[in-house]
Amino acid sequence: MCGLVAVFPTPGYRVDRSVLEELTDSIAYRGPDGRGFATGDWFALGHRRLSVIDVAGSPQPLESADGRYVIAYNGEIYNYVELREELRQGGYSFQTSGDTEVVMAAYDRWGSACLDRFEGMFAFVLIDRERNAAIAARDQLGIKPLFLLRLPEGVVLASEIKPLLRLIVPGVRTDALYEQLTYRYVAGRRTIFEQIERLPAGHFLAFQADAPPRESQYHDVAASLTSTTPEDPNSNVTAQELAESIDRHTRSDVGYNLQLSGGLDSSYLVAHLAQKNHRLRTYSVSLDNSDSEKPYQDYVVDRFKTEHHDQQLDGRDFAAALDKATWHMDMPIIHGACVFLMLLCQHAKETSKVILTGEGADELFSGYSRYRFGLPVRLADRLQRTGFPPQLVPPVGKLKTMRRLLSVDLLERVATVGPANNATDALLIDGGGLPLLEAMRSRFPDLLRQLIAVDQTAYLQSLFERQDRMSMAASVESRVPYCTPRLFAMANRWRPRRTISRWRTERRLQEDRW
Repeated sequence: MCGLVAVFPTPGYRVDRSVLEELTDSIAYRGPDGRGFATGDWFALGHRRLSVIDVAGSPQPLESADGRYVIAYNGEIYNYVELREELRQGGYSFQTSGDTEVVMAAYDRWGSACLDRFEGMFAFVLIDRERNAAIAARDQLGIKPLFLLRLPEGVVLASEIKPLLRLIVPGVRTDALYEQLTYRYVAGRRTIFEQIERLPAGHFLAFQADAPPRESQYHDVAASLTSTTPEDPNSNVTAQELAESIDRHTRSDVGYNLQLSGGLDSSYLVAHLAQKNHRLRTYSVSLDNSDSEKPYQDYVVDRFKTEHHDQQLDGRDFAAALDKATWHMDMPIIHGACVFLMLLCQHAKETSKVILTGEGADELFSGYSRYRFGLPVRLADRLQRTGFPPQLVPPVGKLKTMRRLLSVDLLERVATVGPANNATDALLIDGGGLPLLEAMRSRFPDLLRQLIAVDQTAYLQSLFERQDRMSMAASVESRVPYCTPRLFAMANRWRPRRTISRWRTERRLQEDRW
C-alpha cells in the first residue's frame, strides 16, 4: 500500500517542488519504504511507497520503458500474474515483476476498459506524455481512497484528506452534519469538509492538458441487484469463487497475517488457508468483558494450530490511542473499533506488513440481522408503495405499530445507526434527508434491495475507509478477500429471500467448510 499526491495546475500556474514534497510527506506513514516525484509542464506526481510486491523493483512514480507513461499507484492488482501473461502473448515485455507495470501496459492495450479487468484495490494517476493526457481511477468497490480538491490554481488529488487540508482553510459542510451524525459517515462524493470531494468508487477522471477533467463511471456494484433473471445460490460455485479470491489475496513478497475476530468471516479465511499453509499467523484483540469473542478466537486457533498473537486491551488503551486514531481518520471516528484495529495493525507489523481481514462478507452475503424484516415492516413497505395513508389505520392495539411504521421513512429507519431526530435536535438544523437513500429508493422497488444497495455503496465504504486509515497508520496493507466485483456480481444475482432466512442462509457454506 502506498500514498500518492497528484497536481494538475491551471494554465499559467506551475507546481512548487517544495510544496509537492510537503504534501507528499504529510502521508509518509503510508509509504515508509520509498519516496519519489515526477513533474512536467502540466502535471506533478508525488509518491510514498510501501513495498509489498517486487520489493527491490518498481520504484514509484514508475515510468514505462519507452518513457511514454508515468504512474503513481496505490493498491494491489491480485490478478496481475494472469494479466501480465495475457499481455506478453500480445507482444508486451516487462522490466519488473510487480503489478504497477502491468497497470501501465493494460492501459496502453485497452485504454480505460482495462479498469474492469483489474481484480484488486487501487487508486492511481497515470500520465500519458505522448497525448498530454492523464487518467485518475479508483477501484470498482472503492476499497482504496482518492480525494479531490478543485482550486483556481488547479486540481489536486491525494490518498488522504491531510495533504488537501494544507492548501485551504478547512470548513465543515453544515449540510453534511445530519448524515454524519445519523450514519456516522458522509457517503458518496461529499466529505465532512467543504471543497474536498471523493472520487466515487468505480469512477475515473480523464485529464487533458489545458482542459478541466471529465468524470466517467465504469462500474456500478449495485447494478447487479436489478437482475431480471434472479438465480438461486450454488454453494459449490460460491466456494470455488471465494477460494480463488482468497488465494489471490495472499500474493505477497513479504508474507501475510490474518485478523481473527472470532467471527465467521475471518474464521473461514483461516480455515481455507490452513489447508495450504500450516504456519499461519493470526492476530486478535481481546477485551476484558463478558462480551469478548476470545473463546471463539481460541477455538479457531486450537482447531487450525495457528501461531496466534493475542493483544489484550482495555479502556485505558482505547483512551490513550483515541487522539491518534482520530487524526489518522481525518474525520470523526466511524466506529469505536477503529482504535483497536489501529493497535492490532501496529502489533501485526512486527511479522508482516500485509494483513487479511474478513471485512465485507456481511455486505456480500447479506449477513446482517437487519435484513430479516418482520411481518409488520414487510407489510408497511408494501402499503407505503401503494400510497396507503397512515391515518386510515386506527391507533388501537397492535395497529398502533403499523400506523407508526407507515408514518416513518422505513429505509432511513433501518439504514441509519441512530434516531434522526437526535441529530436535528442537537444541531437545531433541518434534517434534509440522506441523498444516497433517495437515490437507492428511486432505483429499487423493494425495501430489502434498497437497504442492500445502501450498505454496498455507503456503509461498506465507511468500513473500507476504516481499514485503510487504521492499517496505514501502522504502515500495514489491509486486504479484503470477500470484496471483489466478481463475488458481488454473483451474490447480487441471487434471489434475496433465498439468502436471507430465519433458518438458513448462504453463509452456511462457510460454516460447513470448517
